[in-house]
Amino acid sequence: MREAHVARTQDRYLFPAGKLLEMITIDATTMMGMAHEIGSLEVGKRADVVLIDTAKPHLTPWWMPVHRLMQQATGQDVDTVPVSREVLLAGGVPTRVDIGDVLVRAEETARRHVDRAGLD
Repeated sequence: MREAHVARTQDRYLFPAGKLLEMITIDATTMMGMAHEIGSLEVGKRADVVLIDTAKPHLTPWWMPVHRLMQQATGQDVDTVPVSREVLLAGGVPTRVDIGDVLVRAEETARRHVDRAGLD
């Protein structure tokens, strides 16, 4: 949704960073009727989080952290992801899947689609 507004208005700061963070956390869970369970870090709520490696040139200097996260951080900056007491990503590496296997299977699947479409 945000990207559509940015493309239409040519204003990447159309929504303030804090409002963007609220929209993808608290507001989203409220809309789903789950705000009592998730969406903010509070006692009694499930606390699935992501840990971001902020020691990156594009995230430096580390002031205005909400702005940095919403406007400059990418998925490649995610270091650790614990969910339901299990770490699913550690040091940027998935813990439950073999990346090499996933890449091989993705390549094979893409090749089959290209072949089937006659685009080789």
